[in-house]
Amino acid sequence: MSALSPNRFSLKTLCLAVAAAASAQVAAQSDAPLALEEVVVTAQKREQSLQDVPVSVTAFTEDVIDRAGISDFSGYAIKTPNVGFQQRGNRADTKFGIRGVTNIGGQASAVGIYVDEFNVVPNVLTNGTSRTADTSLLDIERIEVLRGPQGTFFGRNTMGGAINITTAKPDVNEAFGKVTLEAGEYGHYLAKATGNVPLGDTLALRGAAYYDENDGYIDNKGPSDASNAEENQGIRAALRWEPNSALVADFSVSWSEMQQDYPAMVPTGILGEIPGLVVEEGGFLFPTFGLDPWPLQEVPFYPDNYTDTATDLGRGMDSETAMVTARIEYDFDTVTLTSVTGYIKNDYDMAGEGDASSAPAFTVSRDSDMEAFSQEFRLASNANESVHWMVGFIYADDETNETDLSTHLESDPYLAVWDVLGILEFGLPGDVVDIIFNGPSGISVGNFEDVDRGSQTKSYAVFGDLTWDISEQWSLSGGLRYTYDDVEYYELTRPTITIPVSDISDSETFDDISPRLNLTWFPAEDWTVYGTISKGYKVGGFNASQDLVELTFDEETGWNYEVGFKSSLWDSRMQFNAAAFYFDWSDLQVRGQDVRTQRQIVVNAEEAHTQGVELEVKALLTEGLTLDVAYGYLEAEFDKFDNAIDTNGALFNANGNTIPLAPENTFTAGLEYQFDLGAGEAWARVDYSFIDDQFASADNTPERAIDSYELWNVRVGYDAEHWGVQAFVENLADEEYSSAIENLETFYTGFQRTVGKPRWAGVRLDIKF
Repeated sequence: MSALSPNRFSLKTLCLAVAAAASAQVAAQSDAPLALEEVVVTAQKREQSLQDVPVSVTAFTEDVIDRAGISDFSGYAIKTPNVGFQQRGNRADTKFGIRGVTNIGGQASAVGIYVDEFNVVPNVLTNGTSRTADTSLLDIERIEVLRGPQGTFFGRNTMGGAINITTAKPDVNEAFGKVTLEAGEYGHYLAKATGNVPLGDTLALRGAAYYDENDGYIDNKGPSDASNAEENQGIRAALRWEPNSALVADFSVSWSEMQQDYPAMVPTGILGEIPGLVVEEGGFLFPTFGLDPWPLQEVPFYPDNYTDTATDLGRGMDSETAMVTARIEYDFDTVTLTSVTGYIKNDYDMAGEGDASSAPAFTVSRDSDMEAFSQEFRLASNANESVHWMVGFIYADDETNETDLSTHLESDPYLAVWDVLGILEFGLPGDVVDIIFNGPSGISVGNFEDVDRGSQTKSYAVFGDLTWDISEQWSLSGGLRYTYDDVEYYELTRPTITIPVSDISDSETFDDISPRLNLTWFPAEDWTVYGTISKGYKVGGFNASQDLVELTFDEETGWNYEVGFKSSLWDSRMQFNAAAFYFDWSDLQVRGQDVRTQRQIVVNAEEAHTQGVELEVKALLTEGLTLDVAYGYLEAEFDKFDNAIDTNGALFNANGNTIPLAPENTFTAGLEYQFDLGAGEAWARVDYSFIDDQFASADNTPERAIDSYELWNVRVGYDAEHWGVQAFVENLADEEYSSAIENLETFYTGFQRTVGKPRWAGVRLDIKF
């Protein structure tokens, strides 16, 4: 795939500009002692300096989250090297991966997202998307993106890595609070509040709530005026109990809801398999019945259109998530016992427009619910000795249920076309000649799809990790996790126009041993050099349709080979970190589809690999001026995949094809300047992000590819003791871009493209007390 196109701001130009700026600042530096602040992470389940952890990690502190305007998943994903993702019209339809290890098949997630050590994305839907990956970031202290398999410390389904989100904890020492009010273009309004109250000397309560709405940027030219307007809200309460120096107990409960009137999508005019078949073999039907041909062009097609659609209905979405967590830690002097308990429940409803046009033809609904519970116990050494160890056990139970419904309406002006198609292609009773001369018979009216499906996984695992500090310069560590998974699956298809009735249910067990070996060398006080070999594992599952594939698909495994270094240079004013990796994949799970029955299927790609590098630089160029730059290079290919099945049910050879959602180049840079002004601090920040071309499917169809795009964001602000203000512009260059694609076989206007938000500006006020 191509890298940067000639008319874009080139990566080379940006790097040269950054280097020139850095050189100028070095020449002008003052003699005052300056140093970057230490960032503490918990990537290995204990507090460590980011520069000492032998893992490729990108960390976002509370200050960066605030000043870079990071409020959701895409905000930090696009600022992380070697992360690929797509969101199909709304944030509750998120698919993502790290280092090319992506949710492109199966019912288990390839990357874990942990909030206070509890996995909120243990599974995905049949199409690989997650409903809970992108809930709003509320009262967050730190985000860590860990690349590479994290089985020992974080558990199953972390083949590509783990995202470790830590919330701000209650403070037993003082009361404080903050209210944020924000307004911007496209009818954007946000109100958010956080507060902390001590309840005596050992107990504290912390709360946060938000309400966010916007009018959307999609202009509906059809009978419906539904745009991608959103209304989001949430609340969180956390309690901390510290009765003595040995015991710390944290409890939290949260609830959030996302609502949207219509996806952020525009038509492409590229027809799906079945509408394309109608046009190819039955094109004479359109003039026969005096109908406009497909694809219907009611507004310009993408890429000549990034904002307009035309429909007769909205397609409302409502995603509601509730979560409860408890973390209890007791220090026995020489060892620490930790218990982590979590429960999450998501209910998702989507219903409305099914033909993506002004025709009153189809309605569609996609409902799902997800529940997950886990209980983990860990025992870790405390003594400051040459050997550090940790052992643990975890039980997890997660379940998903989906209902897909697609209904053909009698009011469809193209009813006769579908009636004829039903007779010729699906064997429905009727007389084609009679329909041509006398009009539609209505045999195609009714449900085209009416399916319930779901899965439940009960998982048990024991794990351990041991680190031996051989000397002041060398450290050797090894970890091991044994996982046992019990998977149940069902699919029930009720009578429809096109899909055979079926009732399938089954169960299967899978198990795996995932080791990790790491050797770390500290050649100097400010250098960490490491090499790691680790294994990743993703549980197998079931197929509903056995016409093309077997009932079960195998578990997915992979070995990661990685070397890297972390360095602190220029008297602790610069950090330069790098990692290189090779990931050897076996039985990669890849989704396909039987287009006529709409049944989702998964096949295993026998062999695949990813390889690449990550480079990250952070520098305090002069007093108050900080630069951070990160670059990722990724090659991700199928090595042996002879039996691939595309979303039209066709067999093809995918050998040598690029793995979906694996951008070859990712680049991000941020420059922030802050200085004292009056009784407070003024600051300005510029952020740039680039993500390369991505394929959306294993067949690497160009029509389904996601083109590269780049985003510029600018923020300026002033923070005083009791108040603060910000002004910002997002997508400063007004980049027109697409981040995903969706297709239903009933779309009259072709595939739909998810389009990004145009340039918009806003202001913010913070009141602190």
